[in-house]
Amino acid sequence: MADGAREAGGTGAAGTALSRPASWPLGGGEMAARIRAHDWVATPLGPAEAWPPALKVAVQLVLAQSYATNVCVGPSRTLIYNDAYARMIGAKHPGALGQDVREAFAEVRFASTLARAFAGETVALVDQPYPFRRHVEVEPAWFDISYSPLRDERGKVFAAFVLHKETTGRVLAERALRESEARQTFLLRLSDALRPLADPVEVQGTAARLLGERLRASRAYYYEFNEDTATGRVHGEHPPGERASLVGTDAAAGWPTVHAAMRAGESLALPDAANSPRLTEAERASFGGLGFRALACVPLVKAGRLVAVLNVAR
Repeated sequence: MADGAREAGGTGAAGTALSRPASWPLGGGEMAARIRAHDWVATPLGPAEAWPPALKVAVQLVLAQSYATNVCVGPSRTLIYNDAYARMIGAKHPGALGQDVREAFAEVRFASTLARAFAGETVALVDQPYPFRRHVEVEPAWFDISYSPLRDERGKVFAAFVLHKETTGRVLAERALRESEARQTFLLRLSDALRPLADPVEVQGTAARLLGERLRASRAYYYEFNEDTATGRVHGEHPPGERASLVGTDAAAGWPTVHAAMRAGESLALPDAANSPRLTEAERASFGGLGFRALACVPLVKAGRLVAVLNVAR
């Protein structure tokens, strides 16, 4: 009995296996040609002419699908796929053909789901996150995926038939819509909270509190900037009492790079403030002392003069 027949199920004997015409698998397309040309002897499936009927039928079914589809065969989980799947996996094609799918997609955790299919269970996943290295970097991706067990003439599962419908575009669009709606809801809430307030300090404190809660910031605060004295006074912060308070301090002192940007009306985002090459060594050290890892600063400029700065830190 050939190794391929043993892995895939069926008799595989020369007298009982389907005859293999020179053009098998039938059909055009890139993957039909690649499957015909592939060195299957070098894989656990063995020579294609010895494959059992059930496996050959499965391969033809995979090639006939319009959705990205593959079949993972035998204990080796040898991967065979169609043209749509080849387009989906990007740079992993054509090297993934004939590989153990668990090795070809080592960055994706699906072994347990595949095992369920080989145990005879049909598994359907909706909007399943499967980030994988489609090109150079691992990219986020979502799919509707169906895993179905394939059985040979003895009823033994010899492969998993896996159909993918990528939903990445829809998932990202729905996420963007939810985020947009959440932002709009927050802006309305912020507007409602600030509308009745007249005291600038109270306005700053309320805005800092709501922004800090919304962004789950470790600290959010405004400071008023006095162009004549080049000082920035912090009147309130959120949450209060978490660390050494900044209230009453001169937030402008010792931050020449930050305040050059603020005076120019430029918003500043520092995702890794303690190591930012944009800052001076003294500024980087000061961030470490404050316990900030990241900081975003948004200036309020009126008539060409810096009036106040909103700071949100983590």
